[in-house]
Amino acid sequence: MALTVRDVERGFLRKLGAEKDEERDHVYFYLTHEGSRYTVGKLSHSWRGDLNDTQVGMLAHKLRLQKREFERFIECKLGKAQVIEIWERRRNET
Repeated sequence: MALTVRDVERGFLRKLGAEKDEERDHVYFYLTHEGSRYTVGKLSHSWRGDLNDTQVGMLAHKLRLQKREFERFIECKLGKAQVIEIWERRRNET
């Protein structure tokens, strides 16, 4: 199943609870976690319809997920708590 821009937006907003900012050069998604605000997603205003593998990989990288993990998150097979746990662990590894 190909991910769409709409699927990803819904995932960030509804499943992750991120805030959307469309006022800048790109569409940004921010997650407030433990008192800090993090950029967890960035979409180009020109992206429409299905996302290609490169775009999905870029989005996954921002959340420190592997491409397949990101797809599972958007498909509701990986929950918010699991995504944040993976993100925190990998963020602290670097």
